[in-house]
Amino acid sequence: MSFATCVWIFFAVLVDGLAGLVGGFLPAAWVQRHLAALLAFASGTLVSVALLDLLPEALEHISSLDSFTPIMHSGAEDVMVSVLIGFVTFYVIESFLGSHASGQSGHKHDTVGPLILVGDAVHNAADGVAIAAAFAVDVKVGIGTAIAVVVHELPQEVSDYAILVSHGYSKRKALLSLFVVQMFAMVGAGVAIVAFRFAEVAAVYLMALSAGGFIYIAAADLLPELHRRKSGAPILKLVSFGAGVAVIAITRSIFSH
Repeated sequence: MSFATCVWIFFAVLVDGLAGLVGGFLPAAWVQRHLAALLAFASGTLVSVALLDLLPEALEHISSLDSFTPIMHSGAEDVMVSVLIGFVTFYVIESFLGSHASGQSGHKHDTVGPLILVGDAVHNAADGVAIAAAFAVDVKVGIGTAIAVVVHELPQEVSDYAILVSHGYSKRKALLSLFVVQMFAMVGAGVAIVAFRFAEVAAVYLMALSAGGFIYIAAADLLPELHRRKSGAPILKLVSFGAGVAVIAITRSIFSH
């Protein structure tokens, strides 16, 4: 891989990282006032990113890898097992974090912030691999892929910011945390550059693991929390959840990794 291609990859991943800070442009008072709707929107984006974006991408890529030797009976089965592993792993992580919550007052939702950041880190690493692999094929393909990744990221990053703020993160801490996990795309890109032959297979497993983690966060944490929250009309929460699903579905149909 040429030096010029590596420079392209670096700048593309840097732009992707900066896109992760878009939630910081939302006024703090507005976020607090519309927290229930934002959490519902976040739930919709996480579920749809997992089921409409990451999982289809992983299945599509695994079927196109002629040299891939499945661990299970088929590539699709490998992907689904990876999703299950991601789901179970996030359950284990949350159980471990929950058991070490401070004092008797520590409760389950203290773990949501770290879980979101772990899921984002895995997802961003997969994006970094995808960007690097695309630039290795052609610069134009790489630019198109980078644009697709950033567009996919925007609604999810707004959602992640709202989740972190709702669970006690200050604006500065939330943005710093999101920027740090965004830089995992650099890690993914670096691995892809060094070990390009394994990049596509790595991306498949990372996408599947991330999908399982996002499904867990939405199903085990955010949706139950929404049901417990008294603020926000039920119809508003439902519409916001649907909007989260719709945004990802529309961007998925327009832009593909």
